[in-house]
Amino acid sequence: MTPRMPSPCALLAAALLAAPALARAQDTTAARADTARARADTVRPRSDTPQIAVPRLRVPPPVQPPWKFQVDLGFQDVSGNRDLAVFNSAFTMERLRPERLLLATRLEARYGRSDGQTSVNSQLARVRLDLTPLALISPFLGLDLSRDEIRKMALRAQIGTGLNLNTSTRDESRTQFSLGFVGDFQRFTAGVAPNHAEDTRLYTRFRTTRLFAQSTRFEATLRLQPALHDFADYLLNGDVALRFTVTRRVGFLTRYEYARDSRPPPGVQPADRIFNLSLSIAW
Repeated sequence: MTPRMPSPCALLAAALLAAPALARAQDTTAARADTARARADTVRPRSDTPQIAVPRLRVPPPVQPPWKFQVDLGFQDVSGNRDLAVFNSAFTMERLRPERLLLATRLEARYGRSDGQTSVNSQLARVRLDLTPLALISPFLGLDLSRDEIRKMALRAQIGTGLNLNTSTRDESRTQFSLGFVGDFQRFTAGVAPNHAEDTRLYTRFRTTRLFAQSTRFEATLRLQPALHDFADYLLNGDVALRFTVTRRVGFLTRYEYARDSRPPPGVQPADRIFNLSLSIAW
């Protein structure tokens, strides 16, 4: 049987019934496209908005106080086969203005008795001024006053000047070579003849300071002072120290000192060696 074709009236009726559904679908697609376009338009300005760079603020390191003080106190007391009591103290003061000067002052005293007799009795006052200490080459002035009863030295005064070569000028690492001239004036204790002496000496010094792990400070100083008229007549001093910090202000100081006078007064040994352990207080 041949299938019957739908009449034109039936096709027109079906098209009229389907038209609203197609219109709704088309409107939904357009609305979705418009929504997507609007979202794209909304997001695009954000990407085009210039980013404002926020600068990183650098906090400067704390300003170090210009004055520094340190007191070292040591005491030894031995009894039994021999009696020995030795007291030593030192006071150090520094004024640091890196762009202008470094002023260092040291006062030191030692006293000791062994078997009822005085075995140590010495005092030292030292002032040193370094100008423009951050420069590669800088001038210095120095004054030393010392007294040592055991070495028959009633008073020794040394005043000198010269130039420093500063190869390292950081707070945690300082190294310095010094070259200059010193006037050396001595007055001996009673019984020594002649009673006084005067010399002009060449002054050479090497000094270095190192800080390890913020708790251990190493210091070493070597001074050689030969007389200008005779280099065989010389003074040699070496000083090595380690300071171990326990708290911010308190620590322990170990120090080894060597001093040699090639031509001491009669009856005095040319070399002295000193090792001491002291309580150190700094602020």
